[in-house]
Amino acid sequence: MSIVNSLTVCLTLGSIFSITLNVVLGILGIAVFAKREPVQAAYFLLATLIFLWTIVEFINFQVDPRTMETQEVFFIQQFQIYAIFIAFAYQFIMELPRRFTKG
Repeated sequence: MSIVNSLTVCLTLGSIFSITLNVVLGILGIAVFAKREPVQAAYFLLATLIFLWTIVEFINFQVDPRTMETQEVFFIQQFQIYAIFIAFAYQFIMELPRRFTKG
């Protein structure tokens, strides 16, 4: 096995782990947000789903290589919203030691 092939395998496994970790952290962040602020989380998730549905209807997903880059740009807002959920998960993880030391 050459160095290039082994490097490719390592990068692929690293990106799969990174994507999986971010998905898990996002789900944890949604759960933390829903537990701390249930009403605000319900409104936030409802608005996110309506916004996502509107974008999907507006784009009308035609698989055309010329328009794929334009279609990806419309989902930047969804990525930013998911990043907020990941931030809630990181905040929860950072607060865990304080919870155990206070007793």
